[in-house]
Amino acid sequence: MNLNNLKQNIKIAVKELFTSIDYGNAHRPPLAYISTQTKQVPFRGILPQEVLMQPIKTYQAFPRFSKELLVSLFADIGVHYVPEVALYELQEKRPIEVFQDFVLTFGREDRDGERPIINAKKLNQVIAQLKKMDSLREESLFDSKPIYKLLAKHQFDKASEILDELISIRRMKND
Repeated sequence: MNLNNLKQNIKIAVKELFTSIDYGNAHRPPLAYISTQTKQVPFRGILPQEVLMQPIKTYQAFPRFSKELLVSLFADIGVHYVPEVALYELQEKRPIEVFQDFVLTFGREDRDGERPIINAKKLNQVIAQLKKMDSLREESLFDSKPIYKLLAKHQFDKASEILDELISIRRMKND
């Protein structure tokens, strides 16, 4: 085995041990996705580390402003839809926090010793899978955390397999 591959596998295993995903639940129906109507090419780069933030009460007092700001943030990096979980989290967090948490969880490409690169193409893939999942959750709720975990690791094939299996089960129940 190549030493670099071994180092990479160990790094991934350690990261998985210490990384927890706060996304996913089984108790609420999903919200509607909002199209960003972006014309931007998907962004691939580094996000700024420090962002000026207003107090959370400022955003809670103007929920429409918070939603518009979130849509704008996703549109500016070339993401086609605001994920419903991001809209849900606006109840408790500032738009920039929601954006950064989601982007760093699902759009991150780690580099050795450097800040991560954000890949909006990956984010668009993640959100496409989430839309598929949430259309199933509209019919009946299920724990979405395993899907979020797979998507955070960019394991799109595994997530798609699970979702396709759920679709098959639903069809068999309906027949």
